[in-house]
Amino acid sequence: MLLSAALKNHPFRRIHLSFISVLVLAAFWLPACRSGAKSGPVAYCFIDGLTNAGVVNSPLKSPETAEAAGKAFPVNSVAMVEESSGEAAFGLKRKLNLGVMDVNVLFAPPRSELRYPLPYQQAGIVDLGIAIVRDANSAARNVSAENHSGGVKFLLVLEQQGRKKVIFEHFLQSPVIRTARTISYSRQRIPLPALKDGAMLTFITSGDPGAFALWVNPVYYVPEKTPRNFILISIDTLRADHVGTYGYDRPTSPHIDALAADGAVFESSYSTAPWTLPAHVSMLTGLNCVRHRVYYEHDRMNPRLVTLAEKMRENGYATRAVSSGGFVSALYGFSKGFDEYRMDQGDITDETQAAKTGRDAVQWIEKNTDRSFFLFIHTYQVHSPYKNPEPYRSMFLGPHPRWTSYDLGRNGGGLEGVYKSFSEADRDNIVALYDAGIRCADETLIKPLVDELRRLGMYDRTMIIVTADHGEEFFDHRCWNHAHSVYNELLHVPLIIKMPESKYRGRRFPSIVRLIDIMPTVLDIFGIPTKDLSLNGASLVPVLKGREKEDRVFLAELSDDINGNKIPQRLALNSGRIKVILNHPFTAEELAFFSDKPPDFPPIEVYDLSRDPLEKQNLVQQPPDPARTRILIQKAQESDRLIPKRGTGKMKVDKNLEDQLRALGYIK
Repeated sequence: MLLSAALKNHPFRRIHLSFISVLVLAAFWLPACRSGAKSGPVAYCFIDGLTNAGVVNSPLKSPETAEAAGKAFPVNSVAMVEESSGEAAFGLKRKLNLGVMDVNVLFAPPRSELRYPLPYQQAGIVDLGIAIVRDANSAARNVSAENHSGGVKFLLVLEQQGRKKVIFEHFLQSPVIRTARTISYSRQRIPLPALKDGAMLTFITSGDPGAFALWVNPVYYVPEKTPRNFILISIDTLRADHVGTYGYDRPTSPHIDALAADGAVFESSYSTAPWTLPAHVSMLTGLNCVRHRVYYEHDRMNPRLVTLAEKMRENGYATRAVSSGGFVSALYGFSKGFDEYRMDQGDITDETQAAKTGRDAVQWIEKNTDRSFFLFIHTYQVHSPYKNPEPYRSMFLGPHPRWTSYDLGRNGGGLEGVYKSFSEADRDNIVALYDAGIRCADETLIKPLVDELRRLGMYDRTMIIVTADHGEEFFDHRCWNHAHSVYNELLHVPLIIKMPESKYRGRRFPSIVRLIDIMPTVLDIFGIPTKDLSLNGASLVPVLKGREKEDRVFLAELSDDINGNKIPQRLALNSGRIKVILNHPFTAEELAFFSDKPPDFPPIEVYDLSRDPLEKQNLVQQPPDPARTRILIQKAQESDRLIPKRGTGKMKVDKNLEDQLRALGYIK
């Protein structure tokens, strides 16, 4: 009876066979998070696979609803821009921000019917969430009282060989009315039997016609006995030379060091920027700043940029991020390619954020042991303010410290005080508190994560990368904090790669590599093609195999007055171990901003990193290999002119700029 009632008079009963054939062909030709390799995961994202023709019924198909534009959709939702998402399907494919998380959804206000030919015949799992969102836009919809049922019925109907069967049915009550947005939500995992050729699956919502009903990230996948996983961990503000495996004498990182002993250590890895936003964009796109054009605190990633998460998702991997937000929040476009992008680990003043991040990551892994996945983890635990719980807080402090926590704004005079001189005892105090953050992240994030992977038997088949976006300065060049220079204390970051089965265990590689090499390396390891991406980075597999030993070229850029810090533009470029730095001069207004006068930064600095890694002796008057240095300076100056000025808006990569970038080697 239930099945008969559910299927009675459904419009799809009257669909002509030729229309079904068109849908079948469309599903096979459209990308839908399917594995690109036979040995890869078998998965199908229903969001990607939905075509305009597959929208059998939806209020969004009516011209009246379409005219309502954004108000017809949930607040804080936007159309998906992933390359694999395919046809617009009347705007039903959305990325919805729920405050702490961005999620991919199929918008399905009743009555909606979304129909799919299933591309695989194996038995599997349909993993999805169902939800009703009540917000200002849903409240504004004019719904008559007699049609208000107080909720939505969600149905999945499987059709094969002329027979229809309801494989899932759930009624979800509408959330209570509050001034803020509210949501009712339920997560479901529905077994799907082995299928016959031509099987169809229909997603149906019925009930309250004014309800904003959602199918949350619906995916069909075949469970794997030995899935291959990748975890990328970014510890914000972690400078390499404060990590044990990079020679630091304090025990700041025993668990990172153990992971490094089980993997490959890149001793000379460089970032593209000395602050969080552009560096992370480079990390997750494989592009230098001059290519991705994210320079200022109000810049967003161009939606056309292809991300690492996007390529992993497109090839069948579940993708999730756990971020501490800030400059790594979804607001800047970082959620592109992620099924879920979570940002509820507290702000940068939360002294337990690494532990929260670790718990969140572990809980998600426990629920996804049968799928190959990409998990991105980011924490500000090491970032200023240096504020950590015991026993870490006092772990490296001497007797009678001046501070047990340190905040540049409260204790150091803010941005105006970045050039302030402290006593050696105060400097040691500050460094000890910074080191405490490393140890805290090491024990509350790295340790539980690795322990859980081992407990679940997943460690040996999981690739793990530990890195950072930039470092931190402790008056190395008469300044504090970061985002003010392009010296090594801010650009030299750890890069540790623990491969599946711990391949290359114990290997150390001294040649210069870059953060932009992470994306192409991961895609190479997982057999995902990169030929169409035109990345600045390149796979590190040739380095790992010993086929490449030369230093790679890194480009690091800093635009002027980031976050109101009154620091002029900076740029660094290398040729082998010769490094050139360009410094724009301070204006009188900028100099007046600081409580302590900045040092005199020459317009051009030249360093031989093989002899002077701390960059103490400027060789601009007696450069090593003068001809080579002269060419390097010229290229640096050409690159420097491409950095946009504040107030000019985000530069577009037009044909002229594209030609310049290609001439400089930034576009292949």
